[in-house]
Amino acid sequence: TSTSIVLNAGTIVVDQSTAARFDSLIYGNATLGAGMKIEGDGLAVLLGDAGNTFENNGTIDCDVQIAYAEVTGNGTYNGDVTIKVDDYFEFDGNVVISGGTWNGTLTVEEGASLSITGGIFKNDPSEWLAEGYKMSKLADGTYGVEALKVYEVSTKAELDAAIAEARDGDVIE
Repeated sequence: TSTSIVLNAGTIVVDQSTAARFDSLIYGNATLGAGMKIEGDGLAVLLGDAGNTFENNGTIDCDVQIAYAEVTGNGTYNGDVTIKVDDYFEFDGNVVISGGTWNGTLTVEEGASLSITGGIFKNDPSEWLAEGYKMSKLADGTYGVEALKVYEVSTKAELDAAIAEARDGDVIE
């Protein structure tokens, strides 16, 4: 049975003796709304089975371990993030990040994988870019990830327009 939970407002505080574990979401989806915050000096552990999504539109102000299928949303992660295999729940650690602002260090443990298709990163995420995506250094020194744009041209006018519009990493065919 698949479950889902939506947390729209409030604060979860984690300290070194506790972990904010989303174990009850193992077979479902989770959403943190814009008014939601996880903070403290403990660890937020995000677990989700294949096909599940963790959507963060809030703020996570602590370190995070992720063994979730897909991480989406426009939320902010201010701690360090570790992508890992979760042997206890048998999650394979194959994670896709498609959004959010990531201000800490990303680490991918042995056996896990990370594929980035979107988001803004304080540290260079280029080693984890998904095929068909590019990274750009933004004016504030962070890195943005977005899909490559492919321009298919068949005339000189189309070629000129594509050259004028294309950015680094885009493809003109």
